[in-house]
Amino acid sequence: MKHFCILFFVSFLFIQSFGQIQIPVLGNYVRDTSELKFQAIKPLIGKSSVVIMFRTYSAWGEGPFKVISFEADNMWHAYLLKDSTSYPSVINYNQLENKSASQDSIKNLWKFLVINKAFSLPEIPSFDTTCDYSIDDASHCDLRIIAKNKYKILDYYAPKYFEENCPGSLPRQTMVKIHNLFFKQQFFEYTR
Repeated sequence: MKHFCILFFVSFLFIQSFGQIQIPVLGNYVRDTSELKFQAIKPLIGKSSVVIMFRTYSAWGEGPFKVISFEADNMWHAYLLKDSTSYPSVINYNQLENKSASQDSIKNLWKFLVINKAFSLPEIPSFDTTCDYSIDDASHCDLRIIAKNKYKILDYYAPKYFEENCPGSLPRQTMVKIHNLFFKQQFFEYTR
């Protein structure tokens, strides 16, 4: 109980901070941001203390990244990182589109990610080996957290399907919640 109270208090401090935000530790499996291949996102990283990117993709196609960032102006911003080419087989993610969103809407996404410990979620194999069920051609949930010149990729294959068939995985449950929350945000509506 003592650990829970301390964790709750620390999460509360992260959420209540104004101006500069507290960035939780990314945990294991971090990479250097110099390895990022999306050129359009690099200027955003340079002026932000944290960048969160989320998308779904499958063998049938890739959606745009839904991006939130806390920038040097001490404000939250929302973007779509999308492909500007007309060739479905070539995905460049070279166009960053500013989206109009209220500070409260974006802060709520941030609070959810902090409270649900998205920063410390483990990387799991593309195909969950802890479950005897299988599925082909399902979609992936791809969450990228970028902070302090480091980033973490969390790529979960069919988390909702596996959680329904092999329940009890807190990381999968969290990823399903993150997916649902990002797709509820109307300011991320996408037009090609």
